[in-house]
Amino acid sequence: MTTDGVPLGLVAEILWARDPDTQGKSADRKQRPIEDKESYRWLQIQEQVAAGIHTVLIGAREADIYNLFIRA
Repeated sequence: MTTDGVPLGLVAEILWARDPDTQGKSADRKQRPIEDKESYRWLQIQEQVAAGIHTVLIGAREADIYNLFIRA
C-alpha cells in the first residue's frame, strides 16, 4: 500500500475449495501432519512471499496456527 492507503497489488494467492466429501470430518485433525490440513495454505503463501521483502500477512481465522507464527 502507498502512504495514502492505496493498494499496490497482490503478492501471492492460492485458489482452494474444500472437498465436499471431507466436510465436517475433523475428528482426526490433531493427528494429521500440517501438510495434510487446510490451514497449510497459509504456510505456502508465507513461503512464496518471504523472498527477502517486508510483508504483512493478513489471514482469516484459520491462519491462527502455531507453525505460521514460528516461521515468521
